[in-house]
Amino acid sequence: PLLLNSLFDSLPDAIFALDTKQRIITANPKAMDMIEKKLITEDDFLEMVRSGNFIYNSESDLYFIEICISNQKYRIERTEILDKRKTLIGFLYIVVNITQEELYREALKKSEEQYKLLFDNVQEGIIVIQDERLVFFNPMFQKFSGYDNEELLALSVERFIFDTDRTYIMNLYKQFMMDQTDFNQKYSFRLKTKDNSICWVEFSSVPIVWNGKSAGLLFLNNINEKKLTEELKELLISISNNYINASVDLLEETIKNSLEEIGRFVNADRSYVFEYDWFANE
Repeated sequence: PLLLNSLFDSLPDAIFALDTKQRIITANPKAMDMIEKKLITEDDFLEMVRSGNFIYNSESDLYFIEICISNQKYRIERTEILDKRKTLIGFLYIVVNITQEELYREALKKSEEQYKLLFDNVQEGIIVIQDERLVFFNPMFQKFSGYDNEELLALSVERFIFDTDRTYIMNLYKQFMMDQTDFNQKYSFRLKTKDNSICWVEFSSVPIVWNGKSAGLLFLNNINEKKLTEELKELLISISNNYINASVDLLEETIKNSLEEIGRFVNADRSYVFEYDWFANE
């Protein structure tokens, strides 16, 4: 009893004990201090607890209500008082000052809004992979892939990898999940979109825990234009070398081969050389 009384008197929160008819039986010093300083009157408090506006919290198995008093915000929590026979004999009300908590909550909300704004508008694709499936992604990756939300969540990661890159990338993924270390080096592969077109992407990854399980956080950049430029450069160098080394009698065949290579590069159906005779009309 001495220990319980000491705790009851020294708790920083106001405590009111009421009987089954919602009449105050006792209150701790903090509660009496609130009434003496007129932060809340006894009648106001009783009116609130009898209002029926309490909300049930299933996690903590109690009812609560939040109120503002003198520019301070309080949460009033209600629990039942039962005797040894589990018969209801009253109610315990704890008045907790949550002003600072609300300030933190508001600051967190603003921070989350800023991060969401950044997340939604960043030019990188951001995804979380777990058990070889996407569990989270940003709008930019959705734009890369061409799929909607439900489709992305339903597909295996392998579906997004071009056939000839699949084995290499999936081996990297398995190594990454086994070692759980950052991939400092950047890797690239061909992303296969919904319409089966190809988009070159470069990615880096970081191991994270997602909903209690290991996962990988990946950042992807669209390098399609860069890759196409590199491939075009290599093609032009190759064609140039062919002309340098080609004999005159094989010039026509060399031109034909060059047209075929360029046509294939730009995905053209056909390619032609038009020969113009400048003196035909003279």
